[in-house]
Amino acid sequence: MAERVPPWIGVLEPLDAERCVLSSGAETPEALVFQAMLCGVEFELTEPESLRPHLREIAARLQRAARLRAVG
Repeated sequence: MAERVPPWIGVLEPLDAERCVLSSGAETPEALVFQAMLCGVEFELTEPESLRPHLREIAARLQRAARLRAVG
């Protein structure tokens, strides 16, 4: 993960041979979700719980965009 996560995103702490924790912060919930997505791997939100609705909203927005057909 260290190769995928730039230092400006946050601090990585290994949990075991396959998992780590990323501690990060951002000015907006959307920016924090974007930073997690930049890693390009599956992730689990452990905290803050207040970010979970923002994560769901962004996921729904991305799903809608993926379904839209190009007009033209």
